Amino acid sequence: MDNEEKIMDLLGILVSEVAEIKTDLADVKTDLAGVKTDLADVKTDLADVKTDLAETKQTVARIEVEHGRKLDALADGYQANREAIEEIRDDVAAIKEALENQDIRVSLLETKRR
Repeated sequence: MDNEEKIMDLLGILVSEVAEIKTDLADVKTDLAGVKTDLADVKTDLADVKTDLAETKQTVARIEVEHGRKLDALADGYQANREAIEEIRDDVAAIKEALENQDIRVSLLETKRR
């Protein structure tokens, strides 16, 4: 084999390898396009998540305020009930004392009649 044939064989190998590299490069470009699309989707999803998070924070803040008011009202109602119960206890104690005094008077009147 002379030099010219060797050069031709080497050129054939180079052409084949360059064609393979071009094919691989085309595959890489396709994969990169897919990655770019996926990244754009991720960015869109992240924006949606940020929006949802902001809305959730607002909802939680509103719920905290509403529940705070309800708890305050509940505490006020509890306090009012406690005060009413104490007043009723005092009234019942006064009624018991009055009833006992009345019983004593009735007993005294009955003993005086006899």
